[in-house]
Amino acid sequence: MTIRAAVVGGSPLHQQAVDDLLRDEGFQLVHALSRDPVVDADGAPTDATWESLLLDPDIRLIVLCTHTEARVALVRQAAEAGKAVLLQEPAPSPQELAQLRQLTRRDTALIGVMMPFRMAVPAEVRAWTWTATTCATLEVSRSHPFEEFRNPLWFRWGPTRQKRALARILTPYLDLACQLLGEPADTRIQVDDDPGGRAIGLVSFHNGSRLAFAGTTCSAVPSERLSLFDTDARLTVSGNTLVFERMGSRAMREIPPVRVLRGLVYQEIARSIESGTPLRHSTVNASDGLAAVLASFVTLHRTQVHS
Repeated sequence: MTIRAAVVGGSPLHQQAVDDLLRDEGFQLVHALSRDPVVDADGAPTDATWESLLLDPDIRLIVLCTHTEARVALVRQAAEAGKAVLLQEPAPSPQELAQLRQLTRRDTALIGVMMPFRMAVPAEVRAWTWTATTCATLEVSRSHPFEEFRNPLWFRWGPTRQKRALARILTPYLDLACQLLGEPADTRIQVDDDPGGRAIGLVSFHNGSRLAFAGTTCSAVPSERLSLFDTDARLTVSGNTLVFERMGSRAMREIPPVRVLRGLVYQEIARSIESGTPLRHSTVNASDGLAAVLASFVTLHRTQVHS
């Protein structure tokens, strides 16, 4: 059965969400509201078009592409109207997650997040238990224009455009690390954001493992590499390749393009809508680790990496 959906919000990701749904035969895009709905001080809807979407019984999914501070209020309204919700970037903050978790517990609402790299991790990697001896490293280098980060959408990722750009290029891999290693216990970051953007950091996880990372947005040579090393296993995610080695065996897997991974997120959403079962990978409840790390970018005072 085709699932009728709407895309809502005025962020730069609006058109991407529209294109995603038009490509997916499992969905029918019935409405695209390319602006952020207005709510009053109590979070009640005051936008007639938004209210009409909520009242339409045939719309089962709302893809929310908004930079408004009232994002949680919009999710709440959609969930109370019986709609599934898929949140686009940016990833939810710790404060948003606390409120969204209350919704999922109280109303059994289906709330997902667009984190496509989660779909690249095979079952055998997810099933592996990484121990306190695990040492992980991450390096990401890009040449990233800062101008696009003037948009209010990215403000929650840091006080400067450089920090926002750094947070965005690191996010997919930091999220992967948190999916595999668990919830962070402590995050320490140093950032040099003048004139370019560079960051180094160390994340300590509750299971005893650690992740050291470095990122730059001023490199002419793009690269990304996430590695996890344990006593009996090694995982490397580099470019479009994932390699998992354990106890004498070695498995290599090609990582599909991001466009394909985004499609897998929509397929998971569709299965959950049709079956009434919880999301496995795209659930908002799996985002606490990433939110905790990204919160460090927001609260970080400017610190020079170099001496």
